[in-house]
Amino acid sequence: MKKREGVPYLLLVAFMIAGIGLLFAGYMLHAERKEQLDRYEMTRGHITDFVGNNRAGASSTFAAVHTYEVDGIEYSFQDMVYKSKKPKIGTKEKIMYNPQNPSEAFVKDSFSLYQLFFLLGGMAIVIPLSIILTASINSDRWREFWKDMILGVVFAGLGFGFCFELIGTLDFKAVITFILGCFGVYFIGYGFYSLFKTKE
Repeated sequence: MKKREGVPYLLLVAFMIAGIGLLFAGYMLHAERKEQLDRYEMTRGHITDFVGNNRAGASSTFAAVHTYEVDGIEYSFQDMVYKSKKPKIGTKEKIMYNPQNPSEAFVKDSFSLYQLFFLLGGMAIVIPLSIILTASINSDRWREFWKDMILGVVFAGLGFGFCFELIGTLDFKAVITFILGCFGVYFIGYGFYSLFKTKE
């Protein structure tokens, strides 16, 4: 019996199920953050320092130290996520703190974990779904178009996304991520070209 060739649909469905799980986890974290925003109070704070994380063979990454004051008492906390961009000391921020325990706080406008879960969950659903739809299209031209569009969005999202995160630094990682973004733009452009080009 001849083995069927094509897209491993079971694997794609597994990715989509994982994506739904990430979206659900993101929703729960978002609800928790919303509850905190309703219950916490706001004060003004600023970045007073940063902590470096030197790893062998890699550039330094940094975590900002945020300082704020509640009822004349000064509190500080450090970011859990290390970034390649060095924090600018003195940057003013809006700090949300727990009035019952002022040492519990976070930066109001900072990137939250639930946003990352939403992003990864959305990609884990949209990309496999796009692959399934592409594989079911009979037209070679449209199949080529959607394949390049998927590759383009992935590369551009990764490349320019990381490049935006690394803005302000010019190191090997920044250059590589910018190149990935350029590859993404190329695939998107070639997707439109393959759609409208005339067959010989």
